[in-house]
Amino acid sequence: MHLEILADRSGSIALDVVLEKIFGENEHTHSWALHPYKGSYPGAGKAKHEWARRIAPHMDVDRNRSKSFQVFRDGVRRLAGMR
Repeated sequence: MHLEILADRSGSIALDVVLEKIFGENEHTHSWALHPYKGSYPGAGKAKHEWARRIAPHMDVDRNRSKSFQVFRDGVRRLAGMR
């Protein structure tokens, strides 16, 4: 499966790491392309970029309690035929 994702710079960094974690062992059978979204806020974007860079590597995607993240994670897995 191949995903095309539109994300701002900070979102791209986090998504890259998170998608690797979601796909786990199946990562080799899936690919994704992150496309830049230019409609973000520059001031907040800089802080978000740093947060994403620091937080994403430490996320446990299966234990994340954010409902919106769970919907995203489960949707990606469904699209990939993983669940």
